[in-house]
Amino acid sequence: MPQEMIEDIEEIQNGIVSFAGKYFIFAESKKKRTTLVQLKFSHKLNGKTVRFNIDEESDGTQRLLDLLPMLFAMRENNHAIYFVDEIDRSLHTKLSQYLLNEFIHCCENTYNQIIFTAHDVNLINTNDFRQEEIWFIEKNSLGESHLHPLSDFNLQKGQDTGSGKITY
Repeated sequence: MPQEMIEDIEEIQNGIVSFAGKYFIFAESKKKRTTLVQLKFSHKLNGKTVRFNIDEESDGTQRLLDLLPMLFAMRENNHAIYFVDEIDRSLHTKLSQYLLNEFIHCCENTYNQIIFTAHDVNLINTNDFRQEEIWFIEKNSLGESHLHPLSDFNLQKGQDTGSGKITY
């Protein structure tokens, strides 16, 4: 294992790490010893348990494991910014919403922020995010991107936007 990874594990004290295509959960004990356990998966098939590695798991499960270190870290940090590209990639809408709600809940009374992109319009919810926190990216015919905050749009209270999610 690379020395840099060992130092990161010692500094963070608990979480998930990927090494050589395998995932490991690690935690520091009360005796200040770090335990590393390989994460394996099992499914029941015709009454038999079949074990396999993460690379044989679904894209959604792999994506969830990619996001878990952020969930561990945000409980420990009070001044962090998390960038997540396509937070909804390979995840069901309800799971994406759950992850965002967990972030909001865990980061109350902290200075943590999350900046994420998503394609799922069901994640746009002004009950959880203020209008100036929600931005849209639009590409023109030249391929140039332009940013527009939701606050630039004239929304009326209770207006149905098609997804039924924008309420304030």
